[in-house]
Amino acid sequence: MRKKSLAATLCVVVALAGCSGTPTGKTEQANYTLFGLAEKNLSTETDYLYLEFRADGNAVPGSFARVGNDTMYFDSWGIIDVSSPAVAWQYSNTVVVTVYDTSRNFAHTLTERMPGDVTIAHFIPTTHIYQGGNVTVRWMGTPVAAGYLVTCVARTDYSFARGFAENYGNAVSEVTIGPETFLDRYDDERVADSFYVYVTAYNPTFERRPFVKYTDTPEIYELDFPNSITGANITGIFGTAVVSQGEAFDVVAQD
Repeated sequence: MRKKSLAATLCVVVALAGCSGTPTGKTEQANYTLFGLAEKNLSTETDYLYLEFRADGNAVPGSFARVGNDTMYFDSWGIIDVSSPAVAWQYSNTVVVTVYDTSRNFAHTLTERMPGDVTIAHFIPTTHIYQGGNVTVRWMGTPVAAGYLVTCVARTDYSFARGFAENYGNAVSEVTIGPETFLDRYDDERVADSFYVYVTAYNPTFERRPFVKYTDTPEIYELDFPNSITGANITGIFGTAVVSQGEAFDVVAQD
């Protein structure tokens, strides 16, 4: 997973008046990268679209994406980050996104299925008070998902608590989160805070939206998500994801 330092900016959604959708202009080839995620977040009750599109490492002026009849322009960093896009995601339905670089007559279409519902079905400690030992999470998933991402982060001290982020295949439905998750990364003392566990079903791979707290732990950068985009002159990662409602619990300080 690539480290990002860009502050994603909400793009302006504009309908193209009188545009046929056929790219016109230069024909020189470029090496494109495209990273993105269409996400249905049950915790925030919001759908998201994140895309990052570049040619030869640079943002593409005038580039845009189409989702159904909705047209969105990439900002000056080559980013689209939209909360509640006009086209809402439906469970198990196909998501189709096309990106355009009209300066080079380039277009590329992404087609992936949105996973079904994912629900945390069983959680230990049942009291939602953590005083030591392991945390166990079991979920009900979906056959559409290629895998699951399980994360556990502190509400306020997430930059200090070690946290937890692990990737699993679609046959896994229960994981154990060890006590090291709740230790301060600098002094190995338990972090007394509220923690949240989320299970994310994704297909076929996962691209993290920048600065999203439920996955914003250092450990996620160590996870290896393979490229899923293949085509003439383009590589990258695009996936669909459904984020479960979070399971909250309080961690008690050590004696």
